[in-house]
Amino acid sequence: MMRKAGRYHVVRGLVVALVLLLLGWGGYEGYGWLRAESLVDSIATAETADVPGLVMQLPAYRRWADRRLRQRLHDSTEDSKERLHASLALLPVDASQADYLCDRLLTAKGPEEVKAVRTVLRDYAPDALARFWPVLQDDKAEKARRLRAACALAPLTADDGRWAGVGDAAARCLGEEKVVLLGEWAELLRPVRGHLTPHLVRRLVEADAGGFPAFLAVLSVYPDEAVAELDGQLRRTLPPTAGEEDGQALARQIGRGSWGERG
Repeated sequence: MMRKAGRYHVVRGLVVALVLLLLGWGGYEGYGWLRAESLVDSIATAETADVPGLVMQLPAYRRWADRRLRQRLHDSTEDSKERLHASLALLPVDASQADYLCDRLLTAKGPEEVKAVRTVLRDYAPDALARFWPVLQDDKAEKARRLRAACALAPLTADDGRWAGVGDAAARCLGEEKVVLLGEWAELLRPVRGHLTPHLVRRLVEADAGGFPAFLAVLSVYPDEAVAELDGQLRRTLPPTAGEEDGQALARQIGRGSWGERG
């Protein structure tokens, strides 16, 4: 009887442990499923600028989230926000999404979309960024596409010698965008501002009344570089009879008129 009682308690203990294990596993599965569902819904409806941050939360829930993301990818149209967001979310586990995202970046509606796609490509498919160089270097390409290619390349290629040959083209492309968004475009290009500022200043000086505000809006994002370049250009263009004080005074005057009192 003692042996039977012992076996009974052992079996009972194993059953209880199994039940607890199943309950724990079911709770874990249930929580994972709910959290994944919530993340996928958030990714679909979020502002595009917020998607890279949401993608960073996905790794622990990929087992539940990826199937839902692929379904949303399948159900959305090629140029929809839902398609873009699902592709951004799947890129870390599906390298084939890079082709679509590179094409989408080149046709992005604005700086916010470019920044989001650029961030995810940089983090999960950095080699794909190299395909933007031919676009930026193509004089026959649309200016909007060239600008977006420049923004994609800026963070990782600031020291690339090829910028010396495309800085003027990038500056010219900026002049074609809406003035209200030029500050945001300029921020995306901040890492390569040294390659752009001389061309922007020259175009500012040469611009007519219609083009002046655009280049001024961009240069206001790089005030230190802009004022230094203006001063340099003035020194090069002042007549020989002008003294150094004349050049400094004129540079200060332009600096005050464009970017506010400095120094």
